[in-house]
Amino acid sequence: MLYLGGITITIDMNASKSKPKFIDRHAVIILFSVIAISASLMDVAIDAFVYGYGSFWDIFFSASPGIIFGRVYIVISFVVIGVFMDLYLRARRQYTKKLEEEILERTRSLKDSQEKLKSIFTASPDAITAIDFNGKIVECNEKACRMHGYLREELINMNILELIANEDKQRLSKYLRNSSDEVENIEYHAARKEGNEFPAEFSTSILLNASKEPMGYVTVVKDISKRKQMEQELLKSERLAAIGQLAAMVGHDMRNPLTGIANATYLLKTKGKSKMDKTELKMIGMIEKCVDYSDKIINDLLDYSRTLKLELIETNPKLLLTQALSLLPIPANVHLVDKTHRKPTLRADSAKMQRVFLNLIKNALEAMPNGGKLLVESHEQNGQLLINFSDTGVGIPEESIHELWTPLKTTKAKGTGFGLPICKRIVEAHGGRISVSSILGKGTVFTLTLPTNLST
Repeated sequence: MLYLGGITITIDMNASKSKPKFIDRHAVIILFSVIAISASLMDVAIDAFVYGYGSFWDIFFSASPGIIFGRVYIVISFVVIGVFMDLYLRARRQYTKKLEEEILERTRSLKDSQEKLKSIFTASPDAITAIDFNGKIVECNEKACRMHGYLREELINMNILELIANEDKQRLSKYLRNSSDEVENIEYHAARKEGNEFPAEFSTSILLNASKEPMGYVTVVKDISKRKQMEQELLKSERLAAIGQLAAMVGHDMRNPLTGIANATYLLKTKGKSKMDKTELKMIGMIEKCVDYSDKIINDLLDYSRTLKLELIETNPKLLLTQALSLLPIPANVHLVDKTHRKPTLRADSAKMQRVFLNLIKNALEAMPNGGKLLVESHEQNGQLLINFSDTGVGIPEESIHELWTPLKTTKAKGTGFGLPICKRIVEAHGGRISVSSILGKGTVFTLTLPTNLST
């Protein structure tokens, strides 16, 4: 069965197998010969009855030459007619056979074309729908059903505008008003059955019937969610690259004056300490703290802009946590629960991973100003090492989670906005990833996923 422009054509593949039957050509010659001889015998029999001649040959040859010639002519004529009929039937049979072969070949070709069209229609990576001029869907492929979350029975007879987000319905409907319009690659937001939207690309062309008259549209919809995500990642990478270059320049230029300020402060403090009152000494202390904080910002800028080079050694989660805790005291009002293990081991840059541990632990402590519980645990899952840092702090607002990895974005009064982005770079340099989940008012969980077989 072939569906073309709303017309269903049914082809019986067995119909061509029934061949027409004709009288055998040899039987035709014999038939006409028998008729001719019978006619001659009938003529002779009539003469015998009328004239009463003796034997058959006497009756046959006693007739006048004209009669004898006529009888022979009749026999020859019927034989010739039989021969011509034989030639005619032979030619007709050959023509019929050739015609049958052509019909079979065209039927086979039509079936192959039908299967090819059906295969292309079904296997298309894009959603294809055929609609009439009222926007009603009359045909669709499987991809259209999966893309929008409907069954085929639900899509048929549905208006195409129901698959378009409200904000874009009016804009796209103008392309469906005039049968002469053909558009390509119009970006819009498509809608799924569940109500969520996704970026898509819309193309349409005229659907013609057998008389070359417009009967509707063929629409092709491409889901461009991945492309949009890649474009955003590219823009983000370009922006971060620019930040990295700027960071290197600023860090280099700022370090020299900071060194001068630090040296001058140290000289004033050592030589003029006995002549300074408490207020002046306090000011000197503030200058030193500001210099240290500025130096930290410069170091973060330079660390973020540098290419990471890993010095891999054999280590394990328990050892990394122990080394990190030796550099950061835990407040008395925070209960630390260590559920890390020495297995599985991993190859990692110990100093850089300690920095990741320190940053995540410090963030957790700052999220619990009134105390709480910090749980650090590790386990293996699907050949990978998972390390969780769970706190019972204030949590992170949902709208702020996607900005955690963006440089210079921070919610802390004295934050630089480079801590987590640097952690992310270090983890990804080890072939892993870092993720976060948080419930406002209940706490946050940072998860490190690292390979256990990272080679040198």
